[in-house]
Amino acid sequence: MRFAEQMREQTQKRQQMKQALKSVLTPLLRKAGFSGICPRFRRLQPARYDLLMFCFDKFYDSFGIEIGQCAPDWFPQPFRRDGPPEKLIPWDLELKMRARIKPRPGRMVTDNFQYGDARTPEDFRRIAEAVGPFLRQAVAMFDNFSQVEKMDKL
Repeated sequence: MRFAEQMREQTQKRQQMKQALKSVLTPLLRKAGFSGICPRFRRLQPARYDLLMFCFDKFYDSFGIEIGQCAPDWFPQPFRRDGPPEKLIPWDLELKMRARIKPRPGRMVTDNFQYGDARTPEDFRRIAEAVGPFLRQAVAMFDNFSQVEKMDKL
């Protein structure tokens, strides 16, 4: 019974965090030309597709930002070939085409953005606001994406 309560609480906190990200960071992404809804965004340009997603950890109150870039003629796995570009997310791309943005380097869940201590809407909003500089960094990385360390190198 306690496990179910913990999972329910974690789901509620994740929803609150998503809502804060949506209200604080979606306007920044819109200004940068991205479409989509939180947590998945894309900027479809004639020369390239820029993909960005907030990736929530399944077991901990944390998340990271994952970005990816591909050419418009790049297609994901054959079973997704008919899917429209408006549905692409970074996870559809190969690891060599994706990168992660975290507040500190590392592979541990503790290296992600943390919201476990958040209790009030203001707490979640404060965390979302603290993510803003990292989001701006992620958007800027698309212009020189070939130089960004990719996930296949981690």
